[in-house]
Amino acid sequence: MTLMLKILSVIGWIILAILFLLVWIIIVPRHFYIEYSKQDSLIIKMNIAFFKLRLFPFPKILAVEDREKKNQRQSQKHFEENKTYKDNAQTHSSKVEKTIENNFDVYQSDEKLIRNDSEKEKNKNEQISNIEKDINSKDNLCVEKENNQIEKNVEESIFNKEVSKTKHSKKNKVKMEEEIREKIMLPEPFDDIQLTFSLVKQIISAAKGIMKKILRAIKFSDVSFTVPIYDDDPMKTQQKYAAATTGFYALSMFLQKNMQFYYKSPIFIADFANRHSESTYFYCKISTSPVLLLSAAYFAYRQFKLIIKNNRQAQIATEKER
Repeated sequence: MTLMLKILSVIGWIILAILFLLVWIIIVPRHFYIEYSKQDSLIIKMNIAFFKLRLFPFPKILAVEDREKKNQRQSQKHFEENKTYKDNAQTHSSKVEKTIENNFDVYQSDEKLIRNDSEKEKNKNEQISNIEKDINSKDNLCVEKENNQIEKNVEESIFNKEVSKTKHSKKNKVKMEEEIREKIMLPEPFDDIQLTFSLVKQIISAAKGIMKKILRAIKFSDVSFTVPIYDDDPMKTQQKYAAATTGFYALSMFLQKNMQFYYKSPIFIADFANRHSESTYFYCKISTSPVLLLSAAYFAYRQFKLIIKNNRQAQIATEKER
C-alpha cells in the first residue's frame, strides 16, 4: 500500500511539473523574432530560457517526411490508375478472343457439313474451296481490325486521360487564381505600400476596450526594414517613393500613439535602375506573453477579413453604379 502511494505521489509531482512548465511557457512574457527576406523567406523564432526555438518554418526532418508521404500517395494513385487501365484492356481483349473462338467453332462445324456434302457433289468442291478462302481472309481481316480497334481504343483512352489531366490542372490553376483575386492577398510584403499602411491603420483603430489594452501591452522593438521602390517610368518611381515615405511617417505617428512601437533602421530605396529588387527585408522583435500575442493575432486576422470583405462590397457597388 505504501509503495502504491509513493508511485502515485511521484506521478502527481511529474504532472504538476509538466503543468507548471506549460503555464510558464504560455503566460510568462517572451521574445519573438520575426525576420523576412527574399532569400530565406519568413523565419519566426521564440526564446525559451537561454535558447531560441524556431517556430516557422518547421524543422527539415518534418518537411522531408511530408514530402515522402506526398510522393508515396502520388505513386500509389498512379499505380492504381495503371492497374485499372490494364485490367480493362485485358478484359476487352479476352472478350474479343472469345468471340473469335466462337466464330471459329461455328466455322469448323460448317466445314464438316461441307465435307459430307462434297462426297455427294464433287462438282461443287471448287466453289466451296473458294468460299472457304474468302471466309478465312475475311476472318483474318476481322481479327486484324479488332486488334487495331483495341490498340486504337487503348491509345484513345491514354490520350483522353492525358487531356482530362491537363484540363483538370488548368481548371485548378484558374480556380486558384480566382481564389487569390477574391481574397485580395498581397503575394509579397510591401508590394502595395499604401494598401498595407491603410490596412494596419484600420485594424488597429478597430481595437476597443480589452483588445486595445492587449495591443498596448505588446512591445514591438528593433523594427527594421528595407523596401526598394521601382517603376519603369522614373517619374512614377519618384512619386511612389514620396507617397511611401509620407504614408510611413503618418503611420509611425499613429502606431506610436496607440502601441509600443520602436524603430531601429527603416529604409526606403528609390530604385531607379532596379538593382535592389532582391534586397526586400523586414525584422522585428516582439516582447509579450504567447497568450496575448495569439489573441492579438486572432483579432487582427478577423479584422483583416472583415475589412477586405467590406472593401470588396464597396468596389462591387461602385462598379454597378457606373
